[in-house]
Amino acid sequence: LLYSTVTAFLGFNVNNDEYKVMGLASYGEPVYAEAVRQMLRLHDDGSYELDLEYFDFMYSRERMYSDKFIATFGQPRMENDPVTKQHQDLAASVQLVLEEALIHMAQCFYEQHGKIENLCLAGGVALNCTANTSCLKKHRSNMSGSSRHTLTQGTGALRVYEQFIPL
Repeated sequence: LLYSTVTAFLGFNVNNDEYKVMGLASYGEPVYAEAVRQMLRLHDDGSYELDLEYFDFMYSRERMYSDKFIATFGQPRMENDPVTKQHQDLAASVQLVLEEALIHMAQCFYEQHGKIENLCLAGGVALNCTANTSCLKKHRSNMSGSSRHTLTQGTGALRVYEQFIPL
């Protein structure tokens, strides 16, 4: 929900325009990376948690970000507003932190389960080719996204289950 919140804050459509944030990141500098890291805490076991003080998605249908998010990153961009350097820098910052988180989670997974040849990702992050490439360079494993939507992961899990457990 971190990336989706930034997507909304930047005036794009959630669950549709995250690719625009990824693309916008290439025009900015990650000057807000430390602030984004404050919102996304990585744990030694590979898990993570969001600092919910920055988010309103659980309380509001109007917006995903809180007043604290606005105080940290400035006013949100409305859909037809011009894109500024600040928006580019926020996109670059969240992209960098996403890449760090993905690499961290993969590293923790490998430490817990041993080096595996293939790592399969699913859901929206699996479509972030920039983050996937960063993880691939770090871990030199084959990566693929099994689905583009988190809700379809159950189908993939069932197919793997069927291969190993006769029904």
